[in-house]
Amino acid sequence: MASFIGRRRFLAAIGGSAVAWPFIARAQQPDRVRRVGFLTGASFETFSPLHAGFQQGMRELGYLEGKDYISEWRSVEGKYERVPEVATELARLKVDVIVTATIAALPALKRTITTIPIVMAI
Repeated sequence: MASFIGRRRFLAAIGGSAVAWPFIARAQQPDRVRRVGFLTGASFETFSPLHAGFQQGMRELGYLEGKDYISEWRSVEGKYERVPEVATELARLKVDVIVTATIAALPALKRTITTIPIVMAI
């Protein structure tokens, strides 16, 4: 069990680093709060440990949620036909990047989103 928790933390740290690049690249503009869109197939309760790991990784990089970035978490709850709808919602929220670990969502995401970077975090 300890190795599973360690793996989660490792994946969260890797995902945090991958998602941090838009913030680092635009560090000259501290007045704008960035929006990170997360799309998952699982429930938020299932994904919440990863969210906590992401927040911790961002804090370690010097970024605070609510001050430097806002997380927009959305789940399709296993109903992958909802991916275009949820992707459109994230686009309306003007997220700067969309992060997903849901491989099944990628084709629909790529068809729906053409101007927002999509990061696959596995």
